[in-house]
Amino acid sequence: MDPELYKAAIDGTLSEKTLRAAADSNQLVIGGKKNTILHVAAKSGNLQINTEEEGGDDHSHGHPLLRFLYHQNTEGNTPLHVAAKSGHVEMVKCLIVKARKMDAKQKRKLVTMKNLEGDTALHEAVRHNRFEIVKLLIHEDSNLACVLNGYGESPLFMAVDRCFYEISLLILNATAPNNCSFDGRNGMNVLHAAVIRAPIPNFVHEVFFKLSSSSMLEKADDFGWIPLHYAAHLGNRELVELFLNYNNSLTYKKNEKGMSALHISAMKGHVDVVRTLINKCPDICELKDDRDRSALHVAVESREEEVVKFLLESMAFQDLINGKDSL
Repeated sequence: MDPELYKAAIDGTLSEKTLRAAADSNQLVIGGKKNTILHVAAKSGNLQINTEEEGGDDHSHGHPLLRFLYHQNTEGNTPLHVAAKSGHVEMVKCLIVKARKMDAKQKRKLVTMKNLEGDTALHEAVRHNRFEIVKLLIHEDSNLACVLNGYGESPLFMAVDRCFYEISLLILNATAPNNCSFDGRNGMNVLHAAVIRAPIPNFVHEVFFKLSSSSMLEKADDFGWIPLHYAAHLGNRELVELFLNYNNSLTYKKNEKGMSALHISAMKGHVDVVRTLINKCPDICELKDDRDRSALHVAVESREEEVVKFLLESMAFQDLINGKDSL
């Protein structure tokens, strides 16, 4: 690409006259990643492109940069991906407006185009915490919240997983529950991420009440863990109570190693969670893992003295005190 053209695209001083003079040359595409002059302009965000009608839908009669509107570089990124990632609201708005006029002719939709990672521009905006751009894209096409990237991550999952609370609530309020995917990587869903990542209980509560359903709470990830297991692992008694008040049968769910929430909390030494689980469902004391261990055995092996003491004093465990595991 001509150095002067490149600098002008970054500075925002690139004129339509200059572009038209170079429109038939390869000066408008960079060699390495095959970025076009529009990718460069989208990254800097300084170039102004008129969003008014420019003589019809055919981009050949409009701004010469529009010939590259759907062009993907070697990473599969369109100029919209680049602008969304860089956080340039006006550039994103401009590209969206232009695409409305050209999508039908192109027989594809710019906002839904994916890069090689399977990310749409919305995924990129979420990843880089671009609130205003997320708002623009969701307003343009709320179905974008249903699109998963190559890792199986929905935009909502990505936002929750990164603790981007405002963006998470924006997507939830604009799309959930009927027009939004809750899926994430490794078989997780948004509730898994909310429990693991969110240090703010009120945020987790809000996510839960907007998404609460038996299927969300019962869905295990690729390791067999449901959201309750993660709450027990982290010692979050408040969330354990919240989930059990909605469905106390979750206490009997086991992970891929046959461990229940009671086993997990006993192993980690979370006495308050152990107490809560037993108070809710006393008979879970009888549950054994794949090695035929009760929660008491697990607590002893983990040297969690406070949990061991509590379990030994618990009436529900009296019949299991002399039990043996398979070791």
